[in-house]
Amino acid sequence: MRAAQAVGKQPGNPGLVAKDPLTRRRVARARDDRRSERVAAGAGEFLPVVRRLRPAQPWDRVVDVLNTAVKKRPGDNPAPWTRDALIRAVRLVADGLAEPDLLKAAPRRAKKAIAQDKRLVELVATIHNAAAGEKPSRAIFRTPAWPWRAARRATSSSLVSPPWRIGSSGTG
Repeated sequence: MRAAQAVGKQPGNPGLVAKDPLTRRRVARARDDRRSERVAAGAGEFLPVVRRLRPAQPWDRVVDVLNTAVKKRPGDNPAPWTRDALIRAVRLVADGLAEPDLLKAAPRRAKKAIAQDKRLVELVATIHNAAAGEKPSRAIFRTPAWPWRAARRATSSSLVSPPWRIGSSGTG
């Protein structure tokens, strides 16, 4: 490289250095062809999972499933799947490798479903903390008005007493 520079030559592709549009298109096409070959070779591992989950599930959930199932990315890339990498791989619809339905938008989740997931996480965390021998910082209990509610302060009475009696005996 130094010898070439000493003679007056510049490193790199002369067409790219000159910002020639034709050269840029050729290089981009060659890069896309290499990616298509790698993805087509490894499609047997990840595409069945994508076909099973899409478009019913969002891309992030599909990525989580692929990464937990230890489905490697195509080629010799040891990195875990990312949302963008998976979308680029599935965009091979133009090559006829995947169905166009896989790229449709996933249905939006209702706010009620998101809130329910949050309540379930709080409930599991409380049970886990109680099982570990630690006093939970927030107790979860059921009331007639609210399906699940987090107490501000966990007491033994709030964990064993019905919610309508909490605070009435002066212990909660």
